[in-house]
Amino acid sequence: MQKHANNERGSVLLFCIVIMMVLTLGSMFALNLTEHELQSAASGKSAKKNFHNAEMGMQYAIANFEPIYKNYGGVDEDGKIIPLYSGGDGGILLDGRVGVGGDSTFGLKALRDMPPDTGFVMFNYVAYNTDPADPLITIPILLARVEIRSILQTENKTIGRDDANQIYYLSEKANDVPLMPHIGPAPDGYEASKYKGRRYAITSTAYNSAGTGLTDIIIQSGTIIAEPTEKVSHYMTY
Repeated sequence: MQKHANNERGSVLLFCIVIMMVLTLGSMFALNLTEHELQSAASGKSAKKNFHNAEMGMQYAIANFEPIYKNYGGVDEDGKIIPLYSGGDGGILLDGRVGVGGDSTFGLKALRDMPPDTGFVMFNYVAYNTDPADPLITIPILLARVEIRSILQTENKTIGRDDANQIYYLSEKANDVPLMPHIGPAPDGYEASKYKGRRYAITSTAYNSAGTGLTDIIIQSGTIIAEPTEKVSHYMTY
């Protein structure tokens, strides 16, 4: 009888140990699952934010394409045109508002005046946050890198590249664009007999949340801008 009671107590003890192990393993699995879900949610939230930033850069470039194309940043108090960027065969903008010269020998040349096979414009799209320590100071936050180059009928993946000096302005993705004639039909609203359209590719790449590096979130789009036929007839071969 005593032996039978001991066996029962042993069985109950073993059963309790098994249950505890099952509960412990279940708790560990639940914790790991929760941690994974939190990481996935954070990753998804970050990717969504990056996509939104790239999209905002693209929207800015499309909405402001004409002044970017013409290098027009308004006029000063004397009525002189303020260039939007400095550039020779490539225009470089700091943030879409203030132009910075990539090379002091660059003239002030608009994208429309740059040769289609070398011309480009590149800028950072930014937002501004107020410095908590001083409300009068704003801190620029990099959101997206925007790159604009011509669409051509022959492959050209070297725009914005200076291999001799190892200077690479445009990314490989920005130079990987569809092949189409640079000059096409006039956009809607323009008289076809008097105007032609110039095709350009826009690439917008999101920065990471800290604004310290580019992500792999990239959006590309094409745009076309009208010009009088006589002004672009020499570009028909591109």
